[in-house]
Amino acid sequence: MIVMARNKIVISETAGKQKGNQKRKENKMKKIQIIFIGLMVFAIGCGDLGQNDADIRAELLLILDGDDAMGIDGLDDQDPAEGDYNEGVELDEGLARIVIDTLWPGGEYHIRFGRRILDHSREVEFEIDGDTAIGFVSHSVDGEFHIFALDTLTHEIADSVIKPFTSIFNRKVRFVQGENPNNPDSTVWRVDALTIGMGGAGNKVSISSISIYEISTENDSVSHGELLYNFNADDAGDIFLSREDLPSFTFRHPVLIEMDVTNLGPEFPMGSGEWGLFHYGRSRHLKGRRFLNDAGLWADGVENDNTFSAYWRVHGPGFGHDRRIFRGFFEALDMSSVFVEEENLHTSVWWFPYRVSRP
Repeated sequence: MIVMARNKIVISETAGKQKGNQKRKENKMKKIQIIFIGLMVFAIGCGDLGQNDADIRAELLLILDGDDAMGIDGLDDQDPAEGDYNEGVELDEGLARIVIDTLWPGGEYHIRFGRRILDHSREVEFEIDGDTAIGFVSHSVDGEFHIFALDTLTHEIADSVIKPFTSIFNRKVRFVQGENPNNPDSTVWRVDALTIGMGGAGNKVSISSISIYEISTENDSVSHGELLYNFNADDAGDIFLSREDLPSFTFRHPVLIEMDVTNLGPEFPMGSGEWGLFHYGRSRHLKGRRFLNDAGLWADGVENDNTFSAYWRVHGPGFGHDRRIFRGFFEALDMSSVFVEEENLHTSVWWFPYRVSRP
């Protein structure tokens, strides 16, 4: 009896152990299932993040495409022209043009020149961090720089040169994500700020700074007034301009533009060795070009000091518009690129959008 009891006890203990082992196995399987499900959720989540990231990039590209402040339209001249020219832009002339610097050395020929863009591509890389994104925008431009020499007496083309070039222009654009004013339950991305664009061709010339002043007429003389805007090479490519507070000007209001230039040489033995230009517009058929001089004339105080100046009477926003955004391109052009046939194109360009309003 004792043995039987003991056997029963042993059998009972063995059965208990088997049940315990089975329970532990079931618990282990549940843990494995939980871990597996967690991994699946994580993997799906990662897939969603990648998809969301791609959607954000696509949305930001569409915003870039639709923003008047972006792009490089307005730089293309298409055909050779005088230093100063205008096509399609609403003007109210009142300041004389400077054309003396566009004469061939010796004064035998008038020079006509211009950049013709043949191909343009854009690449954008994004860094997205929560509700902020930075777009690194790079424009690659292939084209031809056309130079005509016109006889001053017959006005016929005496000589012409076409120089192929490739230019790279870079800028940064900051986007922020905020509340959708049309739907409080959703959010939208918008351009918050952008840096000055910089680029060019060759390696001889560079822009050191750009300054824009009010014009002072005290004591019956015209001179620098209040400094309105100033950009320096040390930080111009990193300082963000607010998209809602772009440089702004009023139609017919005269301002003074200054651009400081550096030339690594050898410099062309005429004047300061460079030309300064200000392109403004929205497209090839709605643009103008203003010659900045370093001859000690008009707005320029000191001859051949590599500071190029001009008075600029601000153009209008265009007929039928009270205000509109344009793009301004400041350019330093090495004179050897114009007057020496075998010299490559050397140019430096800064550009930024600005707003013009009617008074």
